[in-house]
Amino acid sequence: MDTTTAGAIALGLVAVLLVLGMPIGFIFLIAGSLGVFMVSGLTPFLGVIGGKGYDINASYELAVIPLFILMGQLTYFSGITEGLYRSARAWLGHLKGGLVMATTVANAAFGACCGSTTAATAVFGKVAIPEMLRQGIDRRLAAGCVAASGSLSAIIPPSVLIVVYGILALESIAKLLVAGIIPGVIQVLIFSVMVYVRATINPRLAPSAPAAPWGERLRSIRGVWGVVVLFVVVMGGIWAGIFTPTEGGGIGAMGAFLLVVAARKVNRTVFDEAFLETARTAAAIFIIITGVRIFTVFLGLTHIPAQVSAILVGLPVPPVVIIISFLLLLVALGCLLEPMSMMFLTMPLMLPIVRELGYNTIWFGILVVTTCEMGMVTPPMGLNCFMLKSVVPELSLGEIFSGIWWYIAMWVVALAFYLAFPQIILFLPGTMFQ
Repeated sequence: MDTTTAGAIALGLVAVLLVLGMPIGFIFLIAGSLGVFMVSGLTPFLGVIGGKGYDINASYELAVIPLFILMGQLTYFSGITEGLYRSARAWLGHLKGGLVMATTVANAAFGACCGSTTAATAVFGKVAIPEMLRQGIDRRLAAGCVAASGSLSAIIPPSVLIVVYGILALESIAKLLVAGIIPGVIQVLIFSVMVYVRATINPRLAPSAPAAPWGERLRSIRGVWGVVVLFVVVMGGIWAGIFTPTEGGGIGAMGAFLLVVAARKVNRTVFDEAFLETARTAAAIFIIITGVRIFTVFLGLTHIPAQVSAILVGLPVPPVVIIISFLLLLVALGCLLEPMSMMFLTMPLMLPIVRELGYNTIWFGILVVTTCEMGMVTPPMGLNCFMLKSVVPELSLGEIFSGIWWYIAMWVVALAFYLAFPQIILFLPGTMFQ
């Protein structure tokens, strides 16, 4: 069969199976395998299925995914979130919009050792929402803060989403993880400035809490030392080239285990839940990666990415317009798909074009992950919004979704900064010792 017909059939099959709701990993596995069979015949088809299936899942680099997931799970069970929130509240609570800013900062700190956005949203929904509502914080602002700041776990390393992008892009995972640090800090600052300005204009939106005594502030630092040490050791070691991301994941998982021990929460239930959730999540990701890699082999046989790339590169528009168009497409898809599925669906086609345009794929990766963060809260999908609703049932979905629009506007501001000043993203990777 000619490649054009095979490509049309496979892409049509992907669209149909997406509408039917089949898991995306199996969609790509079925469509890619059928495509290879139609184009190359039985023998190459069997070689791709057997060889690629083994090569992908036996990859040393993929081991970082379950290790980072386990690190996040163990950190979650260590109960460190309460200490993070108490410390942030003690230092920031007296400022205009201080409790909201404290929630953002604490959520970002939690993201520095847990790459799960939904877990961060669930934890701070339970910890921060009741406190903010008791202090008279506007319900929509409180809900929007928790849902949006929970998404920071996607950009602040160690981030599973960044690791997955690195695998798809065949890019340095270490450099991508380090590249996420400054953008993560910038997004925390932008969110906090937005809250401070709104609370200054309308003090009833977010009343300040009484200032904590200096003794309480200093004592609260004891609740954050574990996160600081864990982040510095893992990311510092990766940045300095002392160990690889996979080795950093192992060290991080061991460090998170020690946090559980220090919190005296070692029991059979904690380990059963942590390891089972790690296995479930990692297995789902591996199936998707296998399917996407096989589908990418098929796309290479059809030359579809090269043809699309030639068309787009030849358009009489500045290259940045194409990049912005890609980001707008990702925003639209974020309303319908969860971020990882969105990334797997689009990157095989987008990445060759980005390279052909001469852009740095590390820079583009952080743009993609930032846009995927937005997808975690944009309706009607908005996984973080539904997670928050499940843990705080007294909040309506209307209140939650209406509270996230200011944060979406701030994400757009952040993306504009990254587009205008790529060195914001590329500076730290350029200083690495590897």
